[in-house]
Amino acid sequence: MIKVVVFDFDGTLVDSNEIKKDIFFDIAEDFIKGSSDTMRDILSRNKGHMTRYEIFDELLNRYRDKEMQEDEIHSSLDMLVEKYTLISEKEVGSAKEIDGARNILDSLYKRFPLFINSATPTETLKRIIKHRRWSSYFRDIFGSERTKLENLEAIRDLEDVKRSDMIMIGDSNDDYFAARDFNCHFIGLDNLDYSDTFIVKSLYEIEELINNI
Repeated sequence: MIKVVVFDFDGTLVDSNEIKKDIFFDIAEDFIKGSSDTMRDILSRNKGHMTRYEIFDELLNRYRDKEMQEDEIHSSLDMLVEKYTLISEKEVGSAKEIDGARNILDSLYKRFPLFINSATPTETLKRIIKHRRWSSYFRDIFGSERTKLENLEAIRDLEDVKRSDMIMIGDSNDDYFAARDFNCHFIGLDNLDYSDTFIVKSLYEIEELINNI
């Protein structure tokens, strides 16, 4: 029986994946003209496991001037990440929710402790969720300071439940692999294609699935 429900955020509750990609492109192109193709390659290889720091660090390393000092690189990296955070926080905070997101949260939080497990930094995510007036739905929010697998471990410790009492809901390969390696239940959105787990076309299908596990 499920006792704890864990949601990914971007692409699962909020339609923000493409918004975030576009912000990466815009910032990269503004900082290094002609770098859009490079950023596209970095993001295509990302598969959801690279942080914003790692993505911009990879960009800078590819265009790195041999004469650049380490402090110049770190300064540029900090500036790019800060700019991305400010823009994405505003854009994602007002982005369209995935159809049914508020309805499913409003129903489930009355029955289960709900958590967020995301690749977005925790404090940024908390501000976005507060802006959307969703804070009351979640017992706690876990971001990119640790891996998604580590976040699942932390949630289990916090709630003192078995792995089989937990379910992760997400839209990315990273979500699926975290749940698989943690050995908890998983529900994937229909952009995923795995034969050994639940895949849904709509968030409206989730509660019935949870009830039957």
